[in-house]
Amino acid sequence: MLGDIVLDRDINMYKLRIGCEVAHLSHMTESAVYAVALGKEVDPIDVYNKVHEGSFYHINKNLFNNNDPYNWMQKALNSPKSGIVNPELQENWQKQMEMYFEYIMEKREEYKYDYVSTTRGYDYR
Repeated sequence: MLGDIVLDRDINMYKLRIGCEVAHLSHMTESAVYAVALGKEVDPIDVYNKVHEGSFYHINKNLFNNNDPYNWMQKALNSPKSGIVNPELQENWQKQMEMYFEYIMEKREEYKYDYVSTTRGYDYR
């Protein structure tokens, strides 16, 4: 078993993740999902005033701050709102897609005018 180490940036950390007990990770890495899927404990290493800037913050904050990150991840990634569909694993994948499109089109309508530039004087509302 390996002790606490900082990995070289070019090393295959997925191989090492299998043998670890605790994965010390950044909010910027997708490997927290991989570690939780393997049943590993995850521990954040970021400077806390910068964690919200991490590219996977919206997922990892829930993995790092949850008593049962595995079940949270299962629920979140299997939700129709996630947009993740796998026809090989989901018998109802077509219904999942329909539910996702309904959800995302509602969201699209809700935010429709929020990102339109009105610099030329057009009022899109």
